[in-house]
Amino acid sequence: MRNPDACVSALDKDVDETITALNSKELITKVTKNKLEALLNDERNNVTTVLKSLDSIQQMLKLMEKREMNDGWWINIIKLLRHNERTKTITARVKLASIKAIINKIKNMYNLVWTPLRRPLLSLLKDNIKKWKLTLDEVKKYIDENDKRQSEHDETKEIKKQGKWITQQQQNYRQKIKNMKHKIYRKLWEDFINDDKYKKYFLSNKEEWVIKLECVKKYIDENKKRPPQTSKNKNIKKHGQWLNNQLNNYKNKQKTMSNKTIRHLWEDFINQYKIYFKTH
Repeated sequence: MRNPDACVSALDKDVDETITALNSKELITKVTKNKLEALLNDERNNVTTVLKSLDSIQQMLKLMEKREMNDGWWINIIKLLRHNERTKTITARVKLASIKAIINKIKNMYNLVWTPLRRPLLSLLKDNIKKWKLTLDEVKKYIDENDKRQSEHDETKEIKKQGKWITQQQQNYRQKIKNMKHKIYRKLWEDFINDDKYKKYFLSNKEEWVIKLECVKKYIDENKKRPPQTSKNKNIKKHGQWLNNQLNNYKNKQKTMSNKTIRHLWEDFINQYKIYFKTH
């Protein structure tokens, strides 16, 4: 059985986590954390007072057992709580009932604070989710129209803002902090980054590199030559430029080529297609 102090401690944590999780200035303005803590402190004092009075209650019960008190209210309590005549059992049952009453009182106090706030808090949470979804829709729209993800270094203010928003969501998701502590946000984000339409924009550097290498391999297999950097075809030109960059990076052991795994993959590729890299 949890003692009252543990119950109060758990309640403290619950209140604190509720405020932190919602992270709402509106909530903190409406009912400050200090106000909640004051209510809890009052209840702690009540708990202490009632627990101290248990000894007096036990003494009164002992007197009643000896028929030295005839108060009807106490007699009814005894009839309600005990299954036998032993004082020890009565005392244990009274203590149990008292502690349960204290815990219920704490819960009732918490409900008095929480119930008036519950509806506006839920409304606030729904509003936050709605705003988050609208931002996500704007991110999707940009990607659909530009075939790339927003950069947080973009010169356009709104695109730069969206790029920073994406980076923030990624960090929150990895660390399970802020909004990404909540399942609803995590699920929405996972659905987005795992969507076949968008997942290519959220690959790790290694995953992206491997996919580009496979595209180059496919081009060479089909055309028996390297993709030219001067091609009029936009994708082929990009593959040619990427290939040339990798050759330079490998030579200088820089950027992605500073990664041993990628260097090994590149060396395997060069050896497999060495007839196309005679000058390197």
